[in-house]
Amino acid sequence: MASISGNARSPRQTRAAALGDPAVIGAVSCIHRDPTGQSQRLLRDSEAPLSAAARQVGCASEFAFANDFKREYGIALGKYRRQERTTT
Repeated sequence: MASISGNARSPRQTRAAALGDPAVIGAVSCIHRDPTGQSQRLLRDSEAPLSAAARQVGCASEFAFANDFKREYGIALGKYRRQERTTT
């Protein structure tokens, strides 16, 4: 049933996901590959647009960056940026 709906992974996708291949896993995990907190530093200390920050941390788009950042840290990018700038 999953293969009919298009939700099943191909053997290549399954193997690449197990090995951590970012080309197959996609941008969803870009923040998970950021153990040093580079994404937070970029948002806090830089005036760079979100699209540039997304590229610097390895996300395919600013939308993927925003979704993954919120999933990982529980706060939206813009809100985090404003909040950190007012507290520093």
